[in-house]
Amino acid sequence: MKKKKKVFFKAGWKDYLSFSSRERNGAYALILILVFLISVNYYLNFLEESSISSDNVVLPDSVLAWMILQSEKVPKAQNKVQESRFTSDEIVPLVYFKFNPNLCTVEEFQKLGLSFRQATMIVNYRSKGGVFRKKIDFKKMYCIKESEYHELEPWIELPDSESYFKPFKPLTKTLLAIDLCQADSTELEKLPGIGPAFARRIVKLRHRLGGFSHIDQLKEVWGMTDSLYHAIRPHVYLSDSLPGSIALNSVLLQDFGKHPYVGFEVGKIILSYRDQHGPFKSVDDIKKVPLVTEEIFRKLVPYLSLEIK
Repeated sequence: MKKKKKVFFKAGWKDYLSFSSRERNGAYALILILVFLISVNYYLNFLEESSISSDNVVLPDSVLAWMILQSEKVPKAQNKVQESRFTSDEIVPLVYFKFNPNLCTVEEFQKLGLSFRQATMIVNYRSKGGVFRKKIDFKKMYCIKESEYHELEPWIELPDSESYFKPFKPLTKTLLAIDLCQADSTELEKLPGIGPAFARRIVKLRHRLGGFSHIDQLKEVWGMTDSLYHAIRPHVYLSDSLPGSIALNSVLLQDFGKHPYVGFEVGKIILSYRDQHGPFKSVDDIKKVPLVTEEIFRKLVPYLSLEIK
């Protein structure tokens, strides 16, 4: 009887400490999962410790200047998009603005929500002699849907009735050219393709600049197309009156930053340079500021002076 109990005890002990093939495979799989989870946790902690907060990064002045310059170029670039930029496969941001369908380019029609195909058909219609004399003429284009016309109708710069339509013709030689430095919005409306809204934009830009220094600045007016610019270019001129000057050595940031060619970020860096290095001895000295590129200097130099105001 004693011998049988010993055998029974030995068999039971082995049963508790041994595993079947299926149990061993499960244990191996569990160990692998635990190792994987521990490794992932360690890797995530390592990434968190090695990451650098962008708030603690100190950029060199040249890099900061470049970043500010690129941010300022964006709105200007949107006003000077080349016609080849928009293709039938691109999605163009929707922007409503006053437009004359007799002058709009393909890209401008696309900005208004029309497809590349629709815009091309309208331009082709014009190239064959088609003219939009009143708003309803635009609706008659079979490529324009009823809903699209109702969306665009308030923005069309054409009369509701044909009796008020003035054909788009160049100014005759008997009419005097218009002085961009002195003309008010009423005089500017005499130019071909220029309505009240466009005339106000020209006057507003002139006021912000402190005066025009060259005629090409008309291209900076919001909505100005190449075709419209070339239509009015022969009929405008600049008088001898000089644009308002900016006194580099005394101007304050609150005034300097409002100039379209400067901006508050650029102005702050230029004036900080002046504070650190003393008064500018020459207008050319601002080219030493990392942010001021040759293009910015060329556009800004007609407005700069060293006199104290």
